[in-house]
Amino acid sequence: MKIRYLIFLLPLFACSLFNSTEINVTRSVQATLLAENQQVRTINSTLQAENTYLRNMVAASMVQPIPVTGSPPAQKTAEPGMYSEKSDGYYLVNKEIGPGTWRTESAHQDCYWSLTDSSGNFLDGSFGMSGGVVIIPETAFQLRIQNCGIMRFLQR
Repeated sequence: MKIRYLIFLLPLFACSLFNSTEINVTRSVQATLLAENQQVRTINSTLQAENTYLRNMVAASMVQPIPVTGSPPAQKTAEPGMYSEKSDGYYLVNKEIGPGTWRTESAHQDCYWSLTDSSGNFLDGSFGMSGGVVIIPETAFQLRIQNCGIMRFLQR
């Protein structure tokens, strides 16, 4: 019972050690810090929303298919250059880049690649960190690579 009484009186005793001016200053500083904290949270929320919006805009602009007219060109036999290292650009499958499993170089942010068919329809793709595997089917028409570093052939 005595311990409860002492615990109850402890905050009152602590407050009596400070004069009212110090308490008011402390409360004023606390109110200012709370207001500044709220401003920082609001700014952070706004920046996150803008970042999401910009990422979506970039992703949307990259996924737009390139219109292709006419029929696809006749497929040629595999050439040695089709399996050489590739970097940023557009590559025609079975002509400039061979089908199979490829790996993008690691340590690149905002790596984007996409596969389209002969009508420009999106088949597959990725946007994010590089270092992943890209499987190019023989039926794909075009591969687009952007900001992925070097892409190396692994296997058919």
